[in-house]
Amino acid sequence: MKPDQERVKGIQDLGAPSNKKDLQKNLGIINFLRNFIPNLSEIISPFRDLLKNDVEWLWTQKHQELLDKIKSIISNATILVPFDPKKQIEIQCDASKDALGCSLMQDGKPVLYASRSLSQTETNYAQIEKELLAVVFACNKLHNYIYGYNVKIYTDHQPLISLIRKDIEKIKNNRLRHLRMKLLLYDYELNHHQDQKCMRLIYCLEILLKEIIQIFSI
Repeated sequence: MKPDQERVKGIQDLGAPSNKKDLQKNLGIINFLRNFIPNLSEIISPFRDLLKNDVEWLWTQKHQELLDKIKSIISNATILVPFDPKKQIEIQCDASKDALGCSLMQDGKPVLYASRSLSQTETNYAQIEKELLAVVFACNKLHNYIYGYNVKIYTDHQPLISLIRKDIEKIKNNRLRHLRMKLLLYDYELNHHQDQKCMRLIYCLEILLKEIIQIFSI
């Protein structure tokens, strides 16, 4: 499945916004293709910061460079494969300081991507709490694809593997225990990233995010 070319062209034609309302419209247009863009919520986090009520509007060259990079990402968006319930289902999850992201994979190819930003409260979570939240987010977001099927879930956070293998009553942290209980609906195996295809995808996401961070640190 390829992105709708009219929507791609609409994003490529986006000009620099002149105010917060224009930026909100631009983000709405970009969001139509969120299934094709890994970790979109993390990528656009500098734009969300600009929309905050206590932040004065100032569109800088760095913002323009980020918008141009998003256009490039969308122009070269990954082709998604159709979901096949007869094939093994895999989910890759990740959490950053600002967002959660996941990808639904089959035969090493992406079926769809999903992401969301963290709330102000969630940004203060410990990393293991964010990583487990990413797994819960992925399962909830992909519920219609995975419910009733055995699913392999991959994380790059090794301590989370040990936590998931514990009995729920032995998890002392209330937040972790509550999140763990939300996964009782699903038949899944949680694994650490070892498959090279998984590692390549995470590596590509990390490179992309480092480029974005570099734009805003110059």
